Amino acid sequence: MTRIVLVRHGQASWHAEDYDVLTDTGHAQALAVGAELRARGIRPELALSGTLRRQRDTLAGMVAGAGETWAGVRQGVDARWDELDGDDIIAVNAPEHSTMTGALRDAPAAFDELFRFAMGRWIRGEGEYRESCAQFTARVQEAAADLAERLGPDGTAVVATSGGVCNALTSIALGGGPDTWRRLFGTFRNTSITQLGVGPRGLRLISLGEVSHLERAPHLFTDR
Repeated sequence: MTRIVLVRHGQASWHAEDYDVLTDTGHAQALAVGAELRARGIRPELALSGTLRRQRDTLAGMVAGAGETWAGVRQGVDARWDELDGDDIIAVNAPEHSTMTGALRDAPAAFDELFRFAMGRWIRGEGEYRESCAQFTARVQEAAADLAERLGPDGTAVVATSGGVCNALTSIALGGGPDTWRRLFGTFRNTSITQLGVGPRGLRLISLGEVSHLERAPHLFTDR
């Protein structure tokens, strides 16, 4: 069975104008998760990330944290592992805000409720989006299927991606729909590890949002 190890990116700059930059904590988290994968004996045939800077820098940190164990591991970038379009989801449901960081800046006390409402409508397919929830889910499912085919039945890949991608693929593995999406939303901490198997019966969930590497360094626990 092919194994895909999903790692949510390290902490990004949530309160900054440019969210897509790892904080110092985010860089430390990436090193820690790389060391954790090395300690588990996980040496992938392929290490990938999406195109977003926070994803690419997390992958670079993981490779550094894994050290010589990952020497020679092939690396790549695939846009299908990019995160859902949070800015568009916010803008469709609250047109006075054009971006997530703008909404957080302009209405910090109301942001969590606003974002949950906007995500709920997106998940249910209410509204016109650049990429609907169904399209996003199909994109990441295709990325996983193509990766499994590329690796073969006994291969392993590690992918530095984002929480929405982890959420979508976990929901598929659990056979759930919008309700599963909502229940899982917010589960994936920065650099949490989610393992999926891909076999004749499709996706299988092996582990969900593991954080043992963060439990050994509690100061690295973050979820945004």
